[in-house]
Amino acid sequence: MWGAGAFFYGFTAFFNPIKDEFGWGATVTSVAFALRSMESGLADIFVGFLVDRFGPRRLMLIGILIMGAGFIALGFIGSLWSFYAAVAGIAIGLSCCVGPVGVAAVANWFVRKRGRALGFLVAGAGVGGLLVPLIRWSIDLSDWRFTAILLGLATWALGIPLTMALRHKPEQYGYLPDGDRPGEVVPETAAQRRGQGGYEFSVKEALRTRSFWFLAMAYATAFTALMAVTPHIMPYLTSDDVGLSDGTAAFMVTLMTVSSIAGRLGFGWLGDYFPKRYIIAGCFFVQALAVLFFAYSGSLWQVLLFVFVFGPAYGGSIPLRAAVQGDYFGRKSFGSIFGIMAAIGTLLGMMSPILAGAIFDVTGSYRIAWVILGLVAVAAVPLILLARPPGPPQPEGRPEGEPPDMPPTSFA
Repeated sequence: MWGAGAFFYGFTAFFNPIKDEFGWGATVTSVAFALRSMESGLADIFVGFLVDRFGPRRLMLIGILIMGAGFIALGFIGSLWSFYAAVAGIAIGLSCCVGPVGVAAVANWFVRKRGRALGFLVAGAGVGGLLVPLIRWSIDLSDWRFTAILLGLATWALGIPLTMALRHKPEQYGYLPDGDRPGEVVPETAAQRRGQGGYEFSVKEALRTRSFWFLAMAYATAFTALMAVTPHIMPYLTSDDVGLSDGTAAFMVTLMTVSSIAGRLGFGWLGDYFPKRYIIAGCFFVQALAVLFFAYSGSLWQVLLFVFVFGPAYGGSIPLRAAVQGDYFGRKSFGSIFGIMAAIGTLLGMMSPILAGAIFDVTGSYRIAWVILGLVAVAAVPLILLARPPGPPQPEGRPEGEPPDMPPTSFA
């Protein structure tokens, strides 16, 4: 909740105040968001491997310390390069707090109820949208520098105690996933009944499957639009294209993130009973159409329609993304595989905020940017449908799909 509210969604409230104080253009300011994506993408690779080896608690504690320091440093910036450095520091810290760390921790403790459990986890990010009006209010009441420092101190005060509650894998404490007991007959998961689960892949084995690459490319194209919407939504809503006030624009961001909670919980629950990739495909299709509609949203009611359609659609795909990975590749190297997949998506999508900013600087409007990004997002639908469940992991040199030597091993 805090990571998403303070940085992923909340940073849009800093965009115009920082740009106006230093006289930077939208393109130059947007580079910070590209750096955010690049740093997060590169960090996710290493964080994923580290969480599999050391567990989530140590990594999250380190991340909290770095993230808080980054916010405090933001409050003292005096140049473009110091701005970029502060944002990069916050992004690295956040990667150690959320992403592979939180998702791997939950995925290790749940199998049959993984979709629902991940839905509750990522619902926290939706609740984080409630922080955006508070950040906007703090900036109006004092200034953006004081607000950045305050966010840094609050990150330490809230985050450090919370890290103490984390545990790595249930087997380390004498438990099994889903609260099952050793020796107990464990019901099959929906994925296992459909022949989509039960195998444990190493990183190398997962990378040799077509399923991994179709999933990675589907996520990358779908989240390209999201990476541009989150930093530019308030500048767009307060521009001449729409003409909302700062307060109303901040409230729209809150509505978007809060409405995403319905998708995160509802579609996460559905994913435990129905094929996840078909649900994700539907979410991606609606998300792309919503971005295209957003390009021509010139009134408050149109913005509200976008918010209540886009929010649940993008929110619903988030828990299912990790749940599909667990079904396909198991728990053995969950954090490492998730980190690599997330890195591919963020690194390929990092240019979208710069593209949106550049189009605004040249044309004075964001409309063309939303059309381009919406059309790119449509490509995610066929890609996710092509990401069929992989066969059992194959030894080096054996083509995917060849019959296995041994029967699958159950999650239990």
